[in-house]
Amino acid sequence: MSGIISILYSATYSDHIDKTVVLDSLFPYVKEPSEVVKNLRKASDDHVNDGFRSKVYKDESILAEIKSQSTWYLGLDVELCKLMVERNTVPCQGGIKQLYDPKLRYNSIMYLTKDHYSEFIKSLEKPVLYLEGDKGVNSILPVMKGLIGAVKSMNSLVEHEVIEGPHHFHMSNPDSTALTIETFLNNSVIAARL
Repeated sequence: MSGIISILYSATYSDHIDKTVVLDSLFPYVKEPSEVVKNLRKASDDHVNDGFRSKVYKDESILAEIKSQSTWYLGLDVELCKLMVERNTVPCQGGIKQLYDPKLRYNSIMYLTKDHYSEFIKSLEKPVLYLEGDKGVNSILPVMKGLIGAVKSMNSLVEHEVIEGPHHFHMSNPDSTALTIETFLNNSVIAARL
């Protein structure tokens, strides 16, 4: 999600940045205009009914094991998941609970269309490096496959590299990730192919 926000910010406030690095989330979830009314109703109902509550887990090891098996963390070993769990949980009655806002699971009130998002991509004025995990978002969400080609054809300032690993490849493959980012920040052209 932060990568999507970074692209929207970079396009809108290009005078505030020099370069943008995005990890495995370049594309927002877009909707067709015909789905807007139905989606607004569902999102509004979610917010009013507040159907999502933070679940309580007995301890961090249980939650780390669950995360290591979930789609978004697949390929990330349990020890790395424990690091994420430790920084994102607090003690509560009965065990621990996650700190994230449960409302992040709701549908957005208003989605962008593909045309809206295309305008943001076309408006990028500074270099962008999109790092994609080879087992990341694009492999989880088939609708995302092939979009990077369309994005690069809209704006030549977007560079793309694939790093071995899942959505959180920066944890499972930190050296390659750091080297690729450092090269981009220093040169703005990826010289070393990893």
